[in-house]
Amino acid sequence: MYNDEVMLKKFSPLILFLLLAFLTGCQLSDVSSSIPDQPASQPTSLPPAAAILPSADLRFEHLSIEEGLSQSVVNAIAQDRAGFLWFGTQDGLNRYDGYSFTIFKADPADPQALADDWITALQADEDGSLWIGTSQGGLHRYDGATGRILRFADDPELNRLSAASIHSLFIDSQNTLWIGANYGISRYHPDTRTLESFAHQEGNPATLSSGAVTAIFQDSRGRLWAGTEEGLNRYLPEANTFQQIVGDQEGTVSLGESIIHAIAEDETGLLWLASNQGLIWFDPETELYSSYVHDAQVSTSLSHDFIHDLLIDRNGWLWIGTELGLDRYDPASDTFIHYRYNPLVESGLSTDMIYSIYEDREGLLWFGSWGGGVNKYNPGQNQFALYRHDPTNPDSINGSVFPIFPDENGIVWLGIMSVGLDRFDPATGRLTHFEYDAAKPDGLASPVVLNILRDSHGVLWLATANGLDQYDEANNRFIHHKLEDSSSNVFTALYEDPSGSFWVGSMDGLYQFDRSAGQ
Repeated sequence: MYNDEVMLKKFSPLILFLLLAFLTGCQLSDVSSSIPDQPASQPTSLPPAAAILPSADLRFEHLSIEEGLSQSVVNAIAQDRAGFLWFGTQDGLNRYDGYSFTIFKADPADPQALADDWITALQADEDGSLWIGTSQGGLHRYDGATGRILRFADDPELNRLSAASIHSLFIDSQNTLWIGANYGISRYHPDTRTLESFAHQEGNPATLSSGAVTAIFQDSRGRLWAGTEEGLNRYLPEANTFQQIVGDQEGTVSLGESIIHAIAEDETGLLWLASNQGLIWFDPETELYSSYVHDAQVSTSLSHDFIHDLLIDRNGWLWIGTELGLDRYDPASDTFIHYRYNPLVESGLSTDMIYSIYEDREGLLWFGSWGGGVNKYNPGQNQFALYRHDPTNPDSINGSVFPIFPDENGIVWLGIMSVGLDRFDPATGRLTHFEYDAAKPDGLASPVVLNILRDSHGVLWLATANGLDQYDEANNRFIHHKLEDSSSNVFTALYEDPSGSFWVGSMDGLYQFDRSAGQ
C-alpha cells in the first residue's frame, strides 16, 4: 500500500492550477509538423518539403470586402514586376500593396478604363505590364509605368480581341503572349503588335480540339500545351499548328472529354491537369494518362471532381482548388489531404469553392475563392500545425488536450478532457483513441487524465481523477491502483527520480509508489 509517512508536502497550488485548466477547457493542441514525408511511390516523386501531416489545419489570413476587396469572387491572381498583387473579380480589378486596395472598374465613357468588370485572367510580363482578360470586354493591358489601361478595341489590328471572351493568358519563354479565348488561341507579339490566331476545325486533328481554350502552359522542355473544353493539345512549332492529344488511357476519365482548367508540371516532367472530371496526370513522353476522382467511400480521395485550378509550389507540393475545398496531394501515400471551410475556425478557409491559386515571389500562397475573397497562406510561418477535434472525423483528436507526453519512441500521448487518452503517431498522423467506459473494468479508471509518464522500464503510467493507471500494452488493458486510506484518488503528478524511485502526487500529498508490489 502507499506509504503516508513519505508524504513531503501538500500540492495545493499545483492542484488548483490543474483544476482551473480543466474547468476552463485548457487546450494545448499545437503539434510540431517538422517530420518529412517519405519519397513518393506513384505516379511521380514530388520533392519532399516540410511536412503538413494529414490531420493538420493550415492557418489562413483573409482578404475580403471588409478589407477593401471590390468583390468576393476571385477568378485570377497575379503579381507584377513592382511586387503588387492583382486580384481579378467578377466586379472589378484590384491592386493590393500589402495594406490596402486600389480598385479599377469599367467605365464606358473613359477609354482608359476597363471595358468589362468581370475579370477572367491575369498575366504579368517582364516589362512591368499586366495583361487582363475579361468575360465580355476582351483583352486589356495595364501599363505599370503610366498607370493607364489600353483597350484593344482601340487598335484596328487587334480589334478581334475586343469582343472576345478571354479564358486564359500565358507568356512563354520568348516573351510572347498567348491568349486563350472563346474562338481558339492567339499568339501576340508585343514588339511588332501582330496577332496570329489558331482555331478549331471540325474533323481536322491538326487543329485545336475545341474552340474554347481554357488553359495554356509551357513545360520545362519548351513545349507549349493548350487545354480546351475537349481535352489537351500540343503546339508543333515546325508546322505552326496544334496537335490534339488522344493519349493512352488508364482509369475512367477520358482526356478528350474533359474541360482542362489548369496545367502544371512536376520535377519528373509529368503534367497535372485540373479538369471538370477530376485530377489527371499525363506523361508527355509516352502519352499515358490516368486520373484521380472523388470516391465517397474513401475519405482520402479527391474532395470533388470539379477542379478550378492547381499549382505545384516551390517546395513541390501539388495544391488543388476544387468545388468542395482545397486539397493537397500526398505522393507518399497517394492520397489527398483536405482543407475545408469550418465556420467555427476563424483562421481556416473562408469558403470551400477555390477558384484560383497563385504563389508569389516570397513563396506565399494565395487562394482565390467564390464568395470568400482571398485566403493567404504563409508556409514559412507554419512552424506548428494545429490539430483539433472534428466531430465529423473519427480520426481527429478526441477533444481538448491536457496533458501532452512524447515518449522515447516518438509517440505522443494526449490526455483528452472528459474523454480519456489519445495515442498520436506523428510519423503517420494516425490517432488511437482510449475512451473511458464505466462498463469496462480493464479500461481507463477515469475520463480525466491529469499526467502521463513512461518510466525507465518502458511502462506507461497515467495519473487520473480516479487513481493511478498502468497501461499493459501487450494486452491493451489498464491496471488500476488506488489509495485505500485516502479520501481522494485524484492523482496529478508523476515522477521517477535518478535512483529509480517512483513518486505520485495526489490531492492529499506526495507518495512513493512501489511498482513491483503495485502499492
